[in-house]
Amino acid sequence: METKQILITLANQIRAGLGLYISYDEIQQWPGGLLDELLGMKVIVETTPATQVICLECPDECTVRPEIETLPKTGETAGMFLCKKKGGLGLLKVPVERMRRWEIIVDKLKRLGFYAEAAKDEMISLTEAGKLLGKNKGTIKRWADSGKIIDNGETGQERMVSKASVLILKHEVEQKKRLADVDDLKRDADSIPDMH
Repeated sequence: METKQILITLANQIRAGLGLYISYDEIQQWPGGLLDELLGMKVIVETTPATQVICLECPDECTVRPEIETLPKTGETAGMFLCKKKGGLGLLKVPVERMRRWEIIVDKLKRLGFYAEAAKDEMISLTEAGKLLGKNKGTIKRWADSGKIIDNGETGQERMVSKASVLILKHEVEQKKRLADVDDLKRDADSIPDMH
């Protein structure tokens, strides 16, 4: 992902109402050096740590609120939380580094020509969102509950989600798949014996 693409993604994130913040986990998906470049451009600035993160211990991607503690045996500072899943995993640790986040500076994006006000977002049903993302309604509901997709705050059949947030998520998923495909192709190419 090059600088121009990430600036477009940041502008789209704001327009879709997905917030002004970028998580540590999102930054880890960027190519090396891009964070420093955007910090240097003053497009993003590090801000207060997040109060919640996505748990990576199971495929459910639950949102958790770790308590920051210093571990007595090691002196390490970490976020601790109790997994409440059926058959729970017990007390789990989140590295404090994963709580870091950065704020997008909208005025800077505007001055660089990457942000313009958008029309009001269209709201769609969970079923429609599922069709766009190739996921079931339950997954869409969990993603809306966790904030991965923006919803209208309603429950039951009245619940709708932002089409723009669904499309942005779809783009991010497709981008990750393309990058994984490129990595696979590189590995395949490296495994071909040199004929010279």
